[in-house]
Amino acid sequence: MPPCTVQLTLIRSQGAQCGPYLLVLACDGQPLACHAPQRHAWHTLHRLIDGFRRLSKPASDLLQPTAHAAGTENHALLLHSVGVELFACYLAPFWPFLQRRLRSSQPLVLSLVSRHLEPLLWPWELLCWPDGRLALGQETLTWRRTLSRADRTLPLPGAERSRWLGGLRLLLVLSQPAGFAATCREGVADRLLAAEGGEISWRCVPGATRGQVKAQLRAFAPQVVCLLGPFLLQGEEGFFAFAEEDGSAEVRSAAEVAQEWQTAHAPALVMLLGREEGNAPPLAAMAAFGQGLVAHGIPWALLLPGRLHDPGMEELLHHFLRQLGEGTGMERALWRARQVCRTAAPTATYPAWVLPVLLTGTTPSISRCDDTHACTYPIKSLSSGCRSDHGLDLAATCQL
Repeated sequence: MPPCTVQLTLIRSQGAQCGPYLLVLACDGQPLACHAPQRHAWHTLHRLIDGFRRLSKPASDLLQPTAHAAGTENHALLLHSVGVELFACYLAPFWPFLQRRLRSSQPLVLSLVSRHLEPLLWPWELLCWPDGRLALGQETLTWRRTLSRADRTLPLPGAERSRWLGGLRLLLVLSQPAGFAATCREGVADRLLAAEGGEISWRCVPGATRGQVKAQLRAFAPQVVCLLGPFLLQGEEGFFAFAEEDGSAEVRSAAEVAQEWQTAHAPALVMLLGREEGNAPPLAAMAAFGQGLVAHGIPWALLLPGRLHDPGMEELLHHFLRQLGEGTGMERALWRARQVCRTAAPTATYPAWVLPVLLTGTTPSISRCDDTHACTYPIKSLSSGCRSDHGLDLAATCQL
């Protein structure tokens, strides 16, 4: 049975009483309704998300295995509260519609679509339904984060099955140029690729130069490339620092990398892994780089803002790679890896299973109500008194 796709498009708002984003609900490409969360609800959610992100700071005592039981309970409560407030702030008005879809035996894809990175980086995997169930726990439900800024028409996710014939080939790119704090440790390839089996083959490029990576793309034709090294941010553009032959840094934008790889053998998935020792995960830089890759033709980008020796991260990657090696689709492989890791300790003190962010791209031909095209459709709202910066009239109300 083909899945039903419910599209949730986040659009920036200018309403004084509203949060920064409106949410447009569409089903199978047809816009149905729009909701503008109140500003106080957004502030509550934003404070909780900030608290969640502090859980992964390396200087935190939360990473210590001796964390007190009371603290662990508080952290578990924080994760639950983020999920409750995400639903209350954005999805509660749509619940009658979503509930009917969830009760159906038909698989459901909830596609979060935005031209802007910020809402796609929220921990949607923590979302809780009104009965307290974790939305991520439903096997028939798939969450998808979709950028609506791709420069060219892309295949729908999962359409290029032929790429995976013959087993999984993974290229690990380790870059540690001079002038940057350490992101790579000895033995990282062995730890990451402990998932190797009959269906996974790999190569490692230590001290990677752009030329070496491009040569490996041509010779090895990997479906997955893992970039581990310094990610940088300037404005809204992301960069990665490759190493020169003399050890100095060669900084390149995501657009430059994607376009160069297209002339060799562009992978289906690029995994962005690592952070500098003693610093928080570089999520903004990683996200901007991943967005640039997807916008310029790479089908998938997976952000992994952590270190392999962070609790749970190694296990999550092992399960994810094993699933890919067995021929499981990208989204389903990540879902299964999350399910395994969220039931293992320490999930409350360091919820590694929530951290990965899988981005894909789309175009207006797939996403019919993104920021560019939303104003051409008569969408009414479940809220009142707000207006988007794209001309949507949200003064009326409607029922689902």
